[in-house]
Amino acid sequence: MNFFKSLKFALLLLAGIFVAYALSNIYEWHFHYWWVDIILHFVGGFWVFVMARYVMEHYKIEITGPNNEFVRFIVFVSFVSFLGVLCEFYEFIFDRYITLTGFTYLARVFEDTLLDLAMDIIGGISAFLLYFKNGKA
Repeated sequence: MNFFKSLKFALLLLAGIFVAYALSNIYEWHFHYWWVDIILHFVGGFWVFVMARYVMEHYKIEITGPNNEFVRFIVFVSFVSFLGVLCEFYEFIFDRYITLTGFTYLARVFEDTLLDLAMDIIGGISAFLLYFKNGKA
């Protein structure tokens, strides 16, 4: 799949995520439609993999050695997870200290955080599997 190697695709996907995120905040979709945040996190995790693949291809970074497909999987999922955690810190700080909406004071906020992280990881794994399915890991 050539779109995994395309900076244009990665940037368009990121722009789409930012537009959807901005609209979600403006119209408060994340309060009215529980699935909006889930989709954004899934696509965000997918994007992280796409961008990481692009960077690896562009800068000729190789992961080699025994079981390199498994090692690549762990590296990519770890990177997606790390950025997902940073995103959750951003959401917490943005809500608690900048917008003061109070969402992080609501009940079940920890479940939301865990679901967000899970969707980041599932998005990254989905992108990896899509890429791997085509023999490109």
